[in-house]
Amino acid sequence: MADSRMSREAGMALLPTLLLTVVLAVFLLIFLGQQYGASQSIDHHAVHQLEILALDQGGENAANTLNGYSDWPEILAASNPTALAPAYQPLPAGQFPVMPSTDFWQTCAAQQQCATYTVTENGIPFSGYYVMYPGNGLAEKLSGYEDQQDQVGPTSRQYVAFVAVTNPENSSMVVKEFVLRKSLL
Repeated sequence: MADSRMSREAGMALLPTLLLTVVLAVFLLIFLGQQYGASQSIDHHAVHQLEILALDQGGENAANTLNGYSDWPEILAASNPTALAPAYQPLPAGQFPVMPSTDFWQTCAAQQQCATYTVTENGIPFSGYYVMYPGNGLAEKLSGYEDQQDQVGPTSRQYVAFVAVTNPENSSMVVKEFVLRKSLL
């Protein structure tokens, strides 16, 4: 009888120990799951920051392309509409540039409707695309430059560049609009 009483007491002492072990294991799993989710969030934020750097590189590429033209792009494109393609796309008079759709970015390189570039940020490769349009309404006189612009027409005009980057690792796409200024002296 003493043996059965001792094993029952040992079993009773074992039950709270097992229950406490299971509860601690569940809390540990919940904690580790939260830490994993937090690290994933940090990783996503870091990749997004790299995407922004890749976008800025595209904006710089567009500005360099624009400022590399010997004259206003509208004038150069009027004599040869495909001369500045794919980086510069003329617009009909009175039409304002609108951010292209996701479908445009997925096919523009193959259809030669946008310029392309590649950039690697922190070991992550990004494919970039950009296209520039005349600002039309933006290409009017710039505030503060009226004296210079009234001489023989404007010496400075604004253009709109849309830049998109894709990250092949997670198939994300980010698009940004840049307002660029070209000056002729």
